[in-house]
Amino acid sequence: MLAKSDGHFCQVLEGRPEAVAAVMVRVQNSSCHRDIKVLMEEKVRQRQFEGWAMGLIVRDDMADQMRALHEGEAPTGPKLEAVIEELMSSTTGWPNPPPA
Repeated sequence: MLAKSDGHFCQVLEGRPEAVAAVMVRVQNSSCHRDIKVLMEEKVRQRQFEGWAMGLIVRDDMADQMRALHEGEAPTGPKLEAVIEELMSSTTGWPNPPPA
C-alpha cells in the first residue's frame, strides 16, 4: 500500500523478510526515492493487505501527520500504528480492491 499527501509518501511493505529486504534495497538504490525512513519493522501474524495490487491512496486530509512522519516528529508505538492504520484506511477509488 502506498499513501501520498502533500508531496510525502508512506508505504507499507508486507511479505517474507527476504522479499521485503530485496524491495528495500531496490528502493534505497533508486534515484526516484530520497529521504527514506523506516518507521516500523515488525512481524505480523496475518498480512493486512494480502491480495492487493500496488496502488495509490491520496490522503491530503492527513498532510500534517504525513509531514510529521517525514520531518522527525513521528509518533512511536501504538500512536504510530494508529496513524499508519488511519492513513491506509481509505480505499476510495482504489483500482484493485481485494477479492470478495
